[in-house]
Amino acid sequence: MTGSIWVAALLHGLVNSVYAFGLAYLVRPEEKVWSFGLGLYGLLCLAPIVLWLLRDPVWQREDTSMDEEATQ
Repeated sequence: MTGSIWVAALLHGLVNSVYAFGLAYLVRPEEKVWSFGLGLYGLLCLAPIVLWLLRDPVWQREDTSMDEEATQ
């Protein structure tokens, strides 16, 4: 990994922009609960992507520096 917060910030901004565009121009829900934006369908569509991203080894890395400082 790069270790830079700017990569995460850029990707977060990109996702927010695409999401806002999709809600404004592509999705016109009449009932918010069933919409593809923040509704149940939207959450079900995003769940596989989130689960796939959570498989990345970076989330499984153990940071032992905090444990060592706590024991001193």
